[in-house]
Amino acid sequence: MEARPAGPDDTTEVIRLARMMFDALGIEGGNAMWEEQAAVRFRQGLEDGTAAAFVVASPDAPGTLLASAAVSITPRLPTPRGDGRTAYVQWVATEPAWRRRGLAGRVMAELIAWVRAQGVGFVDLHASDDGIHLYTELGFRPSPHPELRLRLDA
Repeated sequence: MEARPAGPDDTTEVIRLARMMFDALGIEGGNAMWEEQAAVRFRQGLEDGTAAAFVVASPDAPGTLLASAAVSITPRLPTPRGDGRTAYVQWVATEPAWRRRGLAGRVMAELIAWVRAQGVGFVDLHASDDGIHLYTELGFRPSPHPELRLRLDA
């Protein structure tokens, strides 16, 4: 099974897998508001080239995805190390029955190749305990400058 770029018609399935990932992390993923916003932003990113996803489709169930990984490119101010654009990987998920078969590795390899082709110098992600081994195999390393976050509740 090969990974392929996701298209707008894959949006519902990509978000379904993302919801499954959030649920596995203990982050309730059933909020329809985030899913609606995610669908709009995902389609918009596919159209304007600031986002992409790579998927593996089920050989048995047309329209069903078994694995996916999404990425967005965001502009930051330039630094001595680059033009400021950074890629952020998210929504990496594989159907439980299909895990440990290399599907996540396939979608991530395609995703990294796509980011490289865009000329982006850095790819960031947050790893779960289940995913950290894959990401380190792909070359991801901890940053010498830890991310800090301030949450501003609206």
